[in-house]
Amino acid sequence: MTFSNTQLRKRGHRALTVITHEDELTEANEKEAVKKSAMQVTGSDSDETFFVTNCVNPPLGRSKQQYPAKEQQKILGILYAALHSGEEAVRREQTNRTLQHMQTRQNKF
Repeated sequence: MTFSNTQLRKRGHRALTVITHEDELTEANEKEAVKKSAMQVTGSDSDETFFVTNCVNPPLGRSKQQYPAKEQQKILGILYAALHSGEEAVRREQTNRTLQHMQTRQNKF
């Protein structure tokens, strides 16, 4: 994963890690261990690693319930991080293109 992360970062991208089944991690130290392991494998930073509860169908006989608001906020946070990362990559690429264009024009003169 190191090679791919290096290539992504060179281009201004970053990996976001989403760990599902947060509801099954009952102890804080267990959750922290899973987060550290995921960060090592994916190369993401702490602010790029997210937990979400796995949404499963309700037991038979119960009506389908809405995904909890707390989890919806987590999902929106992940989407915001992805959007922000994409915007940064576009800005960086535009800056690089502008600089290359300026250098090319200076070399002509």
